[in-house]
Amino acid sequence: MEQARCSVSGLPPSLPPWLFVFVQALVWQSERNAETVKRVRTEMVSALEEADRLMRVNGVCEAWLNGCDPEIKAVCGTINGQLFSALLEATRFRDARCVDTLRKGAQLLEELESSGHGVPVPGGVAKSSAALKQSCAGSNRKLLASLRECDGSDKLLEFTREDARLGRMTPPVLVAEADIDNTLLHPRFLLEQGKPGGRKKWRAIDHLSWASCLDAEVLAHGCSKKVAQKACSVNGHTQPCEKLSHDTVDDLAAALARFVELFGCVPHLWKADIDAAFRRVPVAPEHRWACGVAFVAGGETYVSRHSATPFGAVGSVHAWERIGAALAHLARVYLKLAGLRYVDDFFGPERAETAEHGLQCFARLVRVLLGADAIAEGKLVAGPSLCVLGVDHEMSAKGYRYKPAAEKVAKWIALIEEALTADCLMPGVASKLAGKLSWGCSFLFWRFGRAMLRPLFDQKSRRDGCIDPELRRALEWWLRVLRADLAELRPWSMPSTRPVHLFCDASGKGRHLGAVLFHDGEVYWSHMQAPKHVLKYFAVRGDRQIMGLELLAVSFALSTFVQHLRGRKVIVHCDNTGSEHAMRKGSAVSWDHAQLVHAQWYHAAVARIHIFIMRVSTDVNIADMPSRLVTVLVQLHGPGFPLLRVVGQERKERDFLRRVGATEVPPVLHDAYVRCSTPLCVLLHACAPSCFLQARGMAGAGRALAAVVHIQSDQVRSA
Repeated sequence: MEQARCSVSGLPPSLPPWLFVFVQALVWQSERNAETVKRVRTEMVSALEEADRLMRVNGVCEAWLNGCDPEIKAVCGTINGQLFSALLEATRFRDARCVDTLRKGAQLLEELESSGHGVPVPGGVAKSSAALKQSCAGSNRKLLASLRECDGSDKLLEFTREDARLGRMTPPVLVAEADIDNTLLHPRFLLEQGKPGGRKKWRAIDHLSWASCLDAEVLAHGCSKKVAQKACSVNGHTQPCEKLSHDTVDDLAAALARFVELFGCVPHLWKADIDAAFRRVPVAPEHRWACGVAFVAGGETYVSRHSATPFGAVGSVHAWERIGAALAHLARVYLKLAGLRYVDDFFGPERAETAEHGLQCFARLVRVLLGADAIAEGKLVAGPSLCVLGVDHEMSAKGYRYKPAAEKVAKWIALIEEALTADCLMPGVASKLAGKLSWGCSFLFWRFGRAMLRPLFDQKSRRDGCIDPELRRALEWWLRVLRADLAELRPWSMPSTRPVHLFCDASGKGRHLGAVLFHDGEVYWSHMQAPKHVLKYFAVRGDRQIMGLELLAVSFALSTFVQHLRGRKVIVHCDNTGSEHAMRKGSAVSWDHAQLVHAQWYHAAVARIHIFIMRVSTDVNIADMPSRLVTVLVQLHGPGFPLLRVVGQERKERDFLRRVGATEVPPVLHDAYVRCSTPLCVLLHACAPSCFLQARGMAGAGRALAAVVHIQSDQVRSA
């Protein structure tokens, strides 16, 4: 119910865990004028800075690290752990023990400690790392034999030496001078950030999913070699207890709407970025043996080992998540700053008078806790319009405008054009590009691009970088979308019109589609036979293609009733669990289903249909009537038969039409609502309309009819 209210009000269909303290911070600000807010924040941060100064002078910070080995002290020497821990305890943070990670080191192997920030992952069994440790010598020999020098290897050596200077790695040495029998080595390489015009920006990545062997048991279950290799790696021996998620542009949209509701004015935005966030967390001493790296530079093979959590390790992500969540908590509770977070990016709404001041207070807080170099001045931005997570946000009195950042769009277009011209997209570039285009998965942008990101993620396993037909179609689609200069406009408050209800169903046996629409007190229905030339694009299955047909029924309903749905809030009722989950996610496991879901969300974006998916029982799905028995009657009498003439059914039919007053609409399944070059999305323009509707001659017919009458009597039931 809460999800339905969020959807029909224009907010994202989920409530994030930070909502309560976030709203508390906004309410606190709304009850005070700007000068009072700035004065209180200044006093609080100044008190922290004075406490930090005294603690460092008196040796409290060094005492907090007593008992830690030199490598942890080198990584965390600038941190005020004592003050960090005291603040979390005073503000009742649920994971106050996260600060101990900075003193003891982060786990990278076996079962990770639960922090409570994610959704619990049940049933996971941690693999022992004992065998992995024993295999160091043999694995290292195979790795060293396979290493090749890559482009920019001199920069890779430079990055490694800089990390060693900061105490985050051991100094790189030639392999002949290193002890490689007791440290597990991994490939270290450069990830191209992707700059157009031949310019390149690099980041050092460590491949901790690499292993010298494949897991035979995983291969026996039909998994790919990549999955089998990961199962034998460090990441394969890491067992998280929870699935993490971060705040998105959808959450920011909800936050802005709440801000306007409380303050009645147009908000400004602020943004801050933590420098080298992962590299500020040390690795637990007992797991350092698994953090070795090797690479070739200048014709020589170098070896080093991490002291700080490396990019490329699952454990690194979970370790920083705990520290990042703690900083966001202090911003909301201690500074009363309504902040959101995506990994190491912090952002949020503020009044124009307090935005810059609040941003500086947050930076001062982080520098007190993590060190003076934790945030550079160039990473602090505030203003009425801001680029957050690759999307430009512009606010006005009427509403807010979201648009992919023009500068970034130009870079993305250049990257895609280069890849299509060269017929090559390297795995690292594909992964980075997929992350940059993830705004297309957001509720704010109608989730129209989620399915078209999948080929980019799949490209991570193509080491040769070759572009297959599916990836080429996806890249060409993204190119058209980016060139279209997309912009999403939303008013501060959504229209108060009631939602319309759309029931969809399909028959697996007869391959027939049915739909019933309840629209402002009127009832419309339609049905059609699933086109054969569309069905041939589905993968071969033994389930009568029921999930594909259920998704096709939704496409059919959106096409047929588009004039009634345009610009409205629509609750789509579906009785198939698989299609329900696929539409909620904006994609599906099977590629043919994913393309169909992509077409639906793209159609919704074009027609500005605000969709919410709701599960309905088969017995009360009124669309089951035009989708099932009609098929049997078409087979018996032919598609041109004008009215149903089945013994014992005429009375039910007349009763249904009289009580509901349903109006038949000619069926449409067209090819204009989606501009995708994939064959599955090239749909047809309709077959001849049928002119009959038959209530089911089953036990559930009475319940279905009762449900329809109930909805109509309630003037279209709201969520």
